[in-house]
Amino acid sequence: MQSWDPLRKILSHSPLPGILFILIHAFFSTGCSTLIGTVKPIAEKSEQYGIMDLSREKPDWQKLPASTLAEKELDATETEVSDTAFQSKRTASIISINSGCRASYESESRTLRSFTNLLLLGMTEMTRRTEILSTLQDADALETVVEGVMNGENMTLKTLVIRRHSCVFDLVYIARTKHFSEQEKDFAEFVASLRLK
Repeated sequence: MQSWDPLRKILSHSPLPGILFILIHAFFSTGCSTLIGTVKPIAEKSEQYGIMDLSREKPDWQKLPASTLAEKELDATETEVSDTAFQSKRTASIISINSGCRASYESESRTLRSFTNLLLLGMTEMTRRTEILSTLQDADALETVVEGVMNGENMTLKTLVIRRHSCVFDLVYIARTKHFSEQEKDFAEFVASLRLK
């Protein structure tokens, strides 16, 4: 229980604790899939990438123990939790990456937009949505920016969903709309540091 106490303290002082739970729940539904009954998903994390540790490069960001959160609060398996998540000490914004690999992710019926839509669960009253389709390191990628409401707050969510073979990578930046532009550059640096192997 001690390992859970620091996270509970962070979230109790955070203006966005509910958003963190929604964001992590959304991750469960995309790159890693969900549980059906008592059967575990046939998905695994990708070990075929590298990315910067924001907490080492930028003092405003702290790394969140997402696996502890999932085990204690949501009873999730390791494959259902974001690989790495960071929270801003100043604005409580969140930057994270999640990966999942499954043979069915290569199917043409599983579009980048369908993976992205799963990340938007919990967001309502969407007023703006922009999408840019591109490639990143020879992999298909879709960048999406959405403004809407989560937990009664005006929020902006920026996602980059990348599919490489049977693996999907979700990079996410979520912030109160009034703070979004302040740390968008940090997210851009986080994305630029991604190296698919």
